[in-house]
Amino acid sequence: SADFVLADKGRRGVVTSGPGKRKNDVYKLTQLLFRASKKAKIDLRQTIDGEVKQRFLDILDPLGMSFSLIETQFNHIYHVLQMYDPNNPNHIDELKFFGERCQQYIVAEMLRKKGGKAVVMNPWDLGIILDEFKGIMLFSPASHRFVRERFQILDSDEIMVTAGFGGYDSNNRLRTLPFGGTDISASNIARAIDAELSENVKSVDGYANID
Repeated sequence: SADFVLADKGRRGVVTSGPGKRKNDVYKLTQLLFRASKKAKIDLRQTIDGEVKQRFLDILDPLGMSFSLIETQFNHIYHVLQMYDPNNPNHIDELKFFGERCQQYIVAEMLRKKGGKAVVMNPWDLGIILDEFKGIMLFSPASHRFVRERFQILDSDEIMVTAGFGGYDSNNRLRTLPFGGTDISASNIARAIDAELSENVKSVDGYANID
């Protein structure tokens, strides 16, 4: 929560994941979008306009936030859908990353409402590069220098908020890490900025065997 982050001034960065699974949900949002990526384009649009949008409204409304906060992100995914090809890994990754893409703006606004100076720096802004190895995207060591340089631009009282799980390949296309990639992003970003500690905050008690 915002209170947790703001309780320690040493917490200078937040790496967001997509919305988790609520009590009555069958799938986490990322899982829902990945399954939807196999559908026909019209069915995929209906899933985003229906269940996906409603999940975000259920998050925004109790926080007193407007849908306009993430409307640009929905417009982006609608643009992707216009040329959507289920055989294009970049298009599938755009869908899988959508929850994280929206969540970074919501978390930043939560921090601002509590008095924090949150700055959204998405993976493109941070210069996060992903390399492909045997069909799996990996966090490139080259990213560490870019992340460090961009983090140093921030004022000492500003909090960087970025979306985990995603980055860009050598052709500047959005790609995603394997599932659980937000934790991978967080640990690599922590290393890049020489953080003393990387804390993983989960929505369940204890540790999940599969995240």
